[in-house]
Amino acid sequence: MRRHNFFLIILVASGFFVGCAHQINLRTGKNIISKEGLIEIEGLWLKDEGDTFDMGIRVTNKATAPIMFPRADMTCKKGTDKGIVDKTSQDESNGRFWVLEPEESKQFYYVCLLDQKNSDHNFQFIIRKIYENKTGDGATRGELLGENIVLNAEY
Repeated sequence: MRRHNFFLIILVASGFFVGCAHQINLRTGKNIISKEGLIEIEGLWLKDEGDTFDMGIRVTNKATAPIMFPRADMTCKKGTDKGIVDKTSQDESNGRFWVLEPEESKQFYYVCLLDQKNSDHNFQFIIRKIYENKTGDGATRGELLGENIVLNAEY
C-alpha cells in the first residue's frame, strides 16, 4: 500500500511540473524594435501559458524630449489572436500614462490575455500611440510622435 501511494504521489507531482509553463530567455539582439529618434523595445523573456503569456521587456526613450504613452494603448498578440494587456509590473507606480525621460530605460513585464489557446510561437507587444511630454508631468499630451510600434518576439 505504501509503495502504491508513493508512486501515485510521484505521478501526480510529475504531471504538475510538466503542465507548468517555463520562462524562456529570448535571444539578445534578435527580439528588438527600434524607431530611430523615438523608442527602442527589446523582448527579454517569455512565459507561454497557451491562453495567456507573460513577457519581460525593456523600453528606452531615444527621443530628445520626454515621451509618454497611455497604458490603454498597449496591446498584444499571439499569432493572429489579439489580446489585451491585462496587467504590468509598473501599473501601480505609473497610473494611466507611462513617461520616459530622454535616454531613460525601464524594464517591466506584462500579462497578455488571449481569447483562446493557440500553439503559435509569434508573440507581439504593440504601443499604438506615443506622444511628446515636454513638461515631463506625465499628464500633458504633446505632439503625436509615433504610432503602432510593434515588437515581434519569437523563441
